[in-house]
Order: sequence, then C-alpha cells, then structure tokens
Amino acid sequence: MSNKQLTVICDSSCNFMDSDVNRRLSEIGLGNVIHYESVPLSIVCDNIDTVDDASLDLTALMERSKKAKRTGTSCPSVGSFVSAFQSAPSKDIVCVTISSGVSGSYQAAETARDIALSSDPTHRIIVIDSAVAGAPIEYAIDRVLLCDGNGDENIPMSLMGAAKRNELLEVVSSRLTDTLNHSDVFFRLSSFGNLVKSGRLPRIVGTLASGLNIRIIGSAEDGHLSMVTKAKGDKRTVRELYRLMAERGWDEQRLFIDYSGEEGRKIADMIASGCACAKINIIPCRGLCSYYVEDGGVIIGFGTKR
Repeated sequence: MSNKQLTVICDSSCNFMDSDVNRRLSEIGLGNVIHYESVPLSIVCDNIDTVDDASLDLTALMERSKKAKRTGTSCPSVGSFVSAFQSAPSKDIVCVTISSGVSGSYQAAETARDIALSSDPTHRIIVIDSAVAGAPIEYAIDRVLLCDGNGDENIPMSLMGAAKRNELLEVVSSRLTDTLNHSDVFFRLSSFGNLVKSGRLPRIVGTLASGLNIRIIGSAEDGHLSMVTKAKGDKRTVRELYRLMAERGWDEQRLFIDYSGEEGRKIADMIASGCACAKINIIPCRGLCSYYVEDGGVIIGFGTKR
C-alpha cells in the first residue's frame, strides 16, 4: 500500500485514459496523494465479449459490431470492482459510474463496496451514480481534480489542504456530486446500427433516419437516454446544439466533446470553432461510447449556470 490518500475510480463510460489522468495529477502536484484508474465495461458482438480497457483494438471492435447480427454491452462484474477496491493504493475511494438508468455498473459497484468493507472495515468507499455517460463525467473529473484554476480558487492548493486535514474523500466526493448535478449532456448521432441491434431504438426508426440523412440529438433525462430533436445535415445540427446548450443554461466556461471516428472529429471541430469559452477539450471515445454513438457521433458535456 502506497501513501496515496484517495483513489478515484470510474468505469470506462468515462473516456479519460488512466495514464493521462495520473500524468496530469502529477503535473499539478497531486500525484502523491490522488490516484486514478478505470474499471472496464464490455461490448458484446454475437456473444463474444470485448473488454473496454487500454488494450482494446477500437477499429477491430467497430468492424466486428457492424458485421454482427446482435450486439450489446455488459457492465463490469462485481468481482472487477472488488478487485479494484481492494488493490487501490489508498483506503479511501470515490467511484463514479455510468448512469444506473442504462447500465448495472452502479449496482455492481455498490455490491462490491459492501464486500470490500466486510473484508476490511478500514476502507471508506463512496459510489456515485453520475446519471450520465461520457463527456459530463470527464467535465466533472477535470473541474474537481485536474484544472489548475477554477475561478478564484486554486484547485491543487485546495485539495492539498483537504489532504492535510484528512478530508480529501469528503471534499472530492461532495464536489464531484455537486458538479455532476450542475452539468448537462447532449449527444449527436448519424449512425444507428448498434442502437437498433441492442434493442434501444426501433429498427424502422433507425432505417428511416439513416436513409433520410437525419441526425438525432439526444440528452439524458432522469438518468435515461432521451431523444430531444432531429436535424438534417451537419451545419443545422451544430446550430441546433448551440441553441439547446444555451437553453439548458450552459455557463460557457468549459466544454468537453467526445467523438467517434473521423466524421465525429470533424463535427467536434465544427462545434468547438463556434465556441468562445475558455477551455475546450476534444477527446476520442473509448470502446463503450464508440459502440453507442458510432462513427460520426459526439457526446457534449458542459456546466450549467448556478
């Protein structure tokens, strides 16, 4: 066991890579007290599981999903979370999962917490249901842990102060919960094959949308995916996203855009070029989010006005 005071664990619905987060923590002086890691979900194509970890061949996965007759996803096992909790380099752990409305990841983490605590009551583990997936989780992790300034507050200095008071678990978990509660998400889809194959979208809707060159804009409502509107063509879609973000009270401070494939990167750049906010992060999707949004899809996460 190292001298880390807190481990932050996300499932792979968060598109950050472990090495990138830990490098950033070291750069801002928090690497000695906070450790980050992820627990992978899996993508299932014709009953063959592909684990969404750092070794994933994303191109091969997407090709396999296109050819498969049936596809879906599976949450991390309880044992995967138990292993992550018990091997963490700290006794205090904050775990953030994909929305419990679309996955069993939160329930698996809650069960794993109880098992870990029964074997070692000195652990302190808080599990947070993000009620979203992708970019809003990255926005929260960045705002609470990784940025070197947040308004008048110096984040590294604030967290080091909490660490000295042995309050890091309480401070980080509270701030992550609050930040997620004051964030929002939109996603843009132009391909619908995996949503149809997994039963999350009626086949007739997916076929018509693809044939008519329609882009669907969705969001999350009470932890469940919801379709908000549709637009024809990329420029109209981007304009509609700007309108919807303003309507939802975007604070215009930070914007996280996850993308899938070359078309998705083009759309992400189009969205970013029209924003004057101080910080824009464009991040490639890992396996789970790539599976759902497919090539050309983007997920947008942002903070809302308080």
